[in-house]
Amino acid sequence: MKKIMALLSAAALCACAHHATTPSYYTLAENADGVAISAKKMSVDVGRIKIPEYIDRAQIVTTDGVVVNVAENERWAERVGPMLERRIMSGLRTRLTGASVKSGDFIGAPADYAVFVEVYRLDGAMPGSVIMDATYSVVSGGVPVRTRRVEYSVDSGDTYSDYVHAIGELTDKLSRDISRDLDKLAK
Repeated sequence: MKKIMALLSAAALCACAHHATTPSYYTLAENADGVAISAKKMSVDVGRIKIPEYIDRAQIVTTDGVVVNVAENERWAERVGPMLERRIMSGLRTRLTGASVKSGDFIGAPADYAVFVEVYRLDGAMPGSVIMDATYSVVSGGVPVRTRRVEYSVDSGDTYSDYVHAIGELTDKLSRDISRDLDKLAK
């Protein structure tokens, strides 16, 4: 009888241990709040966004000082780099209404300007704030014409949905600043 009870207890524990929570998946939706700043005609290629490896993973990453927290069941719907690239392109199209904006991977005529972004940090704590530390370069005719390092911070909220929304907000700030520089550079 003791053996049967021990077996039943072990089976119950195994069943509980294998019960996994269904993951939630997140993406960066397009920003509908951008305000047009220029209707100048130009073409812009957005290069692949370079991001740190600790962020470029399926799970959403938060940090608490030096501790990196990887959320096992809170996941990105796809790699972070392509989502950031699309969100930046969307922001540029919204703000630069006369511009033709496309991915640098698209084969076609060379653009008037190419934009390259390297993100050094894109993380934070919940609750707390999310920080983006990045550099972007605007290149024309193969020559860098504007390079700028930026750092933004916004409230992260209390949920992963809030956290993802905050990352979108930071990305919109980046696309706003890139748009302003492109407007100033455009002839």
